[in-house]
Formats: sequence, structure tokens, C-alpha cells
Amino acid sequence: MIERCVVEGTVTHVKKTKVLTQMKRYGWLVIPIVWMAVIFYASAMPYQDQNIQPLMRERLDLSGLEPILEQISFSYNQREVSLATHGVYGMIEFFLRKGAHLFIFYVLFILWFIALRNIRINRTSSYLLAIGLSISYAFFDEWHQGLTPNRTPYIGDVVIDAVGVFLACLTVWLVSARHKKKHQRREW
Repeated sequence: MIERCVVEGTVTHVKKTKVLTQMKRYGWLVIPIVWMAVIFYASAMPYQDQNIQPLMRERLDLSGLEPILEQISFSYNQREVSLATHGVYGMIEFFLRKGAHLFIFYVLFILWFIALRNIRINRTSSYLLAIGLSISYAFFDEWHQGLTPNRTPYIGDVVIDAVGVFLACLTVWLVSARHKKKHQRREW
């Protein structure tokens, strides 16, 4: 940067470059915040607006899954989840919704981790902050769902969100370890 200043002979160029670098670096924070806004929007929708069972019934014949699904029965949020209580489409939607919880918070952790690393926060602190921010938002999301008509907040969903966060953390750690190991081999 200083060489450019000497060549171009202006201090303002250095200041502009520094400001642009800072904007580029801190601009990474916008990405997880936008993702959180998407989550907020989705959790503000009443269940009927998110119900995909009619669409599945219209486009998919899932009756072949009945023999598999009839063997599955468990309690979630003090309600039985089984073929008898939910039907094929209800059970598939249940698993899709819980899978979406896991996926959404998996992605949120990764976005936070990348943003934090790009603003030059060390690796360990980035892991811890990304975990903390993601799980805190999971709690906020469930609280927010409680304010939405026909939606019920449930701590079990926060647990699923946290599993997504920790799976993402593990994925990032494994990819980083593999990348580091690969680069160490090249040095030999």
C-alpha cells in the first residue's frame, strides 16, 4: 500500500484502499445476517402457509413408504409421531421440517465461521463465536415462533438446530485438518 502511495503521490489513495479493504473484510458479516433474516421470515410464517402436504399429495405417490413408516413411532413434543397419527405425507413433512432445522443451522454456523475468519478473528475464537451466535439464534428463533399463529416453540427444535451447528463445526474442522495435512505433505 505504501509503495502505491509513493508512486501515485497521494495519501487519499491509501485511505481509500484501507476503507475498501475494511468494507470488503467486514462485508462478510452481511451474509450470515441475511441468512438469519431468511430464518426470521420463515419462522414468522404460520404453519398453514408452510404446509407442503397438499403439494406432496398432488405430485407424489408415497404409498410405497407405508411399510417402512408403519414401523416408526416415537414421541416428539409430547405428541406421538407415527403413521397412524400423521399419515405418510404428515410423517414425511415432519422429517423434512426437522431436517430443514438441522440444515439451516448447519449453514448458519458455516456462514458465521467464514465471516469471522475473514475479519481476522483467530480460528479457535471463530469456532466458539460461530457456535455461540448460531445456537443463540436458535433460541431466539424458537421464541419468535411462539409469537407466530399456529406455531409452537419447542426446545427439541433448538436441540436439532444445535446438532446442525455441531455437525457443521465438525465438518469445518475435518476439512481444515485435511487441508492442513495435505499442505504439510507438499512441504516435504
